[in-house]
Amino acid sequence: MNNILRHLRIQPRRCATSAAGAGLSRSVAAALIALAAFNPFAASQAGTFPERSIELIVPSSPGAPIDIVARAIAPSMAAALKQPVVVQNVAGAGGVIGATRLARAPKDGYTIGIASSNIVIAPSLYKLQYNAQSDIAAVTILAEGRMVLAANSAVPAKGVQDLLKLAAARSSERSLTYGSQGVGSIAHLEFELFRDATKASFLHVPYKGSDQMYAALSAGEIDVAFVAASAAMNLEKSGRIKVLGVMGDQRVSGLPGIPTMKEQGVKVMDTTSWIGMFAPSGVDAAVMDRIRNEAVRALNSPEVRKVLGAAGYQFVGNGRAQAQATYLSDLRRYQTLITEHNIKVSE
Repeated sequence: MNNILRHLRIQPRRCATSAAGAGLSRSVAAALIALAAFNPFAASQAGTFPERSIELIVPSSPGAPIDIVARAIAPSMAAALKQPVVVQNVAGAGGVIGATRLARAPKDGYTIGIASSNIVIAPSLYKLQYNAQSDIAAVTILAEGRMVLAANSAVPAKGVQDLLKLAAARSSERSLTYGSQGVGSIAHLEFELFRDATKASFLHVPYKGSDQMYAALSAGEIDVAFVAASAAMNLEKSGRIKVLGVMGDQRVSGLPGIPTMKEQGVKVMDTTSWIGMFAPSGVDAAVMDRIRNEAVRALNSPEVRKVLGAAGYQFVGNGRAQAQATYLSDLRRYQTLITEHNIKVSE
């Protein structure tokens, strides 16, 4: 306090004061403390934001669902904010490279990102150069989708119970196989949840990415896999796969005839794959709200909703507090799952 007073050329009194004088001194001191704590830069930032282009990091290659969503909302956001919103694809290491770049970005709102559920899985698999709980903050969960259990067309099963009977009849030497995009991928973890619920025996065959997994499933190289609903819709039309069940407790609008796991007697944890918008922790709240509001407004347009539906996702657009709660909850959930199953990747 003395430093503040000296800076303002006010000398603190060192003699005794009356009660009234002491009260006045306390009032002045309180006002000065408030003045010292006030950050004019934050206030001006919120009032004038944005003054230049905004970078929208997408931790995937072009054409992935998160990239499609980012490019769908960027033009509307740019028009509303009156500044360019530039999509930057920063792929690699399952989204870790892009997330690291986001976490290290200046806390000014000019760098934001869109990520899938991989952002809550990676911290339990890799040694990150950022703290997932304290360095990144959720802006909003933009959309969510369902994973479905699909089988190649040669598998003699019409539903989940048929598949479980088939798995039980196989010996350990000829176990049914399930594929994933790689060790620790969302498809891998979803199947571990499924195996926990059913106690069925399957052999894991990891691939390098979704395209390889889809090709293997279609060609009959693997028996089953958890895939995104949008991918299942396209593959099913070709006649190369069939969908056996929907993960979670709600059917998929594009596959209305496919029952959920719960409907088929499998009590598996309700899960969704989501697409969220994130920013470095510490960005001014008013700036975060501005970004969130424009992103949700863009996402809620009929044109973008159509894009979401085609990709197998449904609009969410929740508030920052709810989005952050989902983010932190899923961080803990996948950490528990990965630890319990001793899932490790070679870095």
